[in-house]
Amino acid sequence: MFIYYRNMRTKDENKIISIHNAIFDLGIEIGYQNLSIAKIAKKANVSPATVYIYYKDKEDMFSTLYLKVKDIIDSNLFQNVNSEQPFKLQLETILKNHVQAIMAYPKESVFMKYINSNPSLISKEAYEEGMKKAAYLYQLYEEGVEKQVIKNVSKELIIAITFGPLNHLLEQHYYAQTKMSEEEINQTIEMSWDAIKA
Repeated sequence: MFIYYRNMRTKDENKIISIHNAIFDLGIEIGYQNLSIAKIAKKANVSPATVYIYYKDKEDMFSTLYLKVKDIIDSNLFQNVNSEQPFKLQLETILKNHVQAIMAYPKESVFMKYINSNPSLISKEAYEEGMKKAAYLYQLYEEGVEKQVIKNVSKELIIAITFGPLNHLLEQHYYAQTKMSEEEINQTIEMSWDAIKA
């Protein structure tokens, strides 16, 4: 009985993975705005009823997946970063960690970008939980403004200027099936720095 239970559990997890992969693939193929439970189920080779076993509706499904992807992409965001380092070095390290994550998980990053641009597709609770994961980044920006290292503008604008260009270029490279060079990464980070420094 114990072995049977473990096999059933593995099978269920495989179905969830199939559903998630279907969301990523269909989002790229037809656009996330065109997704439906029926299309996702068909792509995942499961019945719509199976999807509803795991998720109440599309918002619940996107919310759950958003937090999962957020964990994956941001898991190493602050690796080799500490508060004793100069602000610029901390920011550069964070951005390079972000680049490595996006390059490792390109489909997931396209999903994340779409949700960030359309937060109404997920629950308010999921969005707020996702924002908590970036608490250190917000704190870093606040300290940068306080110490007059960066311009005194909104955190949202700083994030758009620092992460936005990298995300855009990485997405372009993904669709072109090319890899962003280290030189291009460094140039983009330096240009973003020039735009936000005080």
